Amino acid sequence: MIYYCRELTQFSESEWKEKLQISTEELTQLILKNVFKFSRSEDGADKLTLSFVGEIATEKSYIASLPKCLTKDSENRDTVNFIRRALVNYFDFKKKAVFENTYNEIIFEDEIKSDKAKEIEVYLFLRSYFDRKGVYKRTDSSLLKSKNKKIDWKKTVQRSDVYLDGYSAFYPEPYVRISSKNENIISEIFKSVLYYLAAKYESGYLRNMLLSESQTDLSFETLINQPLIYCNQIKIELFQVFNSEDILMLKILHKYIEQKKSIHFQGINKVKLYGTNDFHIVWEYICSRIFDNQYNGLIKDFAHPRWFINNVLERVKGRFTPDILLQVDDSLIILDAKYYYPIPDNVCGASDVAKQLLYSQVSGSDTVKNIFIFPGDADSVSMENLGYVSIYNDKGEIKSFIKQRIIVVRLSLIAAIETLLLKDSVDSNRMVSELTSLIMLDTKYKSSLDLHLG
Repeated sequence: MIYYCRELTQFSESEWKEKLQISTEELTQLILKNVFKFSRSEDGADKLTLSFVGEIATEKSYIASLPKCLTKDSENRDTVNFIRRALVNYFDFKKKAVFENTYNEIIFEDEIKSDKAKEIEVYLFLRSYFDRKGVYKRTDSSLLKSKNKKIDWKKTVQRSDVYLDGYSAFYPEPYVRISSKNENIISEIFKSVLYYLAAKYESGYLRNMLLSESQTDLSFETLINQPLIYCNQIKIELFQVFNSEDILMLKILHKYIEQKKSIHFQGINKVKLYGTNDFHIVWEYICSRIFDNQYNGLIKDFAHPRWFINNVLERVKGRFTPDILLQVDDSLIILDAKYYYPIPDNVCGASDVAKQLLYSQVSGSDTVKNIFIFPGDADSVSMENLGYVSIYNDKGEIKSFIKQRIIVVRLSLIAAIETLLLKDSVDSNRMVSELTSLIMLDTKYKSSLDLHLG
């Protein structure tokens, strides 16, 4: 069973077990791994809240949990692959990679080529291969006589008639190599396994599409009851294939057919994870990378706390650490990536506001722009200015804070990840330019309290 959901989804224990088709033991493992946290609903009922972004494989299920800021329309395999690439980028950068990533496949903590893999992992790999390349086809090449394509000079010299004229040689009928992709017995094996697994794990339109595309006369029962015959066919094919992606697929197919009957591909670890229950750190990382954080060069100008005790000025003990620092012309931009959603229902507290205001005072810069940046869903514009946060009393905004307003910007998570994955100086400059133009709009905003008191 394949199930898509989003971070912060909330159900009771029994509802989660039913929806995910998992056992009490598996649910307990997920709770111990902090995938779920205990909570209470508004009516006081005990609930489990999903606090994980990533992918989970249990004995019978595959669960994909997406960030809370994405819409329900984003609950599909394309978005899952996209979020996985962002996680891979983060884990690789932090040297925390936990799974084999040759083809950006979901391999979790074990190698899929071993008998530790789960059947659903095999299916996810084959489905991903099918998405990219379709049904397996062998690439065959043949020699033809032609003058309209790139000449294979080695074969032409060996086989073609030649006319010599002094120091020149003329080949009237040169040979060219033509490549073609053709289905064979391995294609039928591929379709048989894909059909069986899609029927077992998929549902809805995707299930119908895969079953339609993978129809074959080779039944799965025949395949599994005669593993020696079909595994030998795959071994023969391996000697004739040179594409590394095809080779990996054939090895996985061979291992699955060879061991399907004996171990049923249940896997050694009942629960496998790839992802994080701290996606707010990933959000901070994404923002830091796409805005080309200049922290190391700019933090030296910041003042830091020191203690004056018994007429002795002690050394610095603890430093201020803003998330992201940018120097744009004469302005210092202090950007704090906040993983709250949706705005304004969920925003950071007074302590975060106070911290950001303090950063501007100790920055050493006369011109500071303070920014909170929040994630938006896939349908939102790339970046937009939502307003600002400032300090108010019952008479309105305190004048001394007008120039210290913290601008509130919403950045599409999908747009941010796209920039991260395509990272180059042009993308960073574009993001910074767009941000700079947005923060110049803050003077246009007048709060409802100002209007009420005005």
